[in-house]
Amino acid sequence: MYLAGRGVPQDSTKAAELFRNAAEQGEPFSAFWLSMLYEQGQGVPKDPEQAAYWKRKSDENMPDISHILPPRQQK
Repeated sequence: MYLAGRGVPQDSTKAAELFRNAAEQGEPFSAFWLSMLYEQGQGVPKDPEQAAYWKRKSDENMPDISHILPPRQQK
């Protein structure tokens, strides 16, 4: 909401704060978005190390959804 300004004033700093709170609790999508904010320097200082850290956390906690995806088509 805050990142895009949907229903509230756009505020990247507030978005980063909320993403961090959720990411620290293991929420993978928030960790992913926080990594993007660090990569771009949006709402937080640009920091490639922090971007990589939160991307790793996202990858570690991402649920495995392969069992609900349709089978890949062989060519």
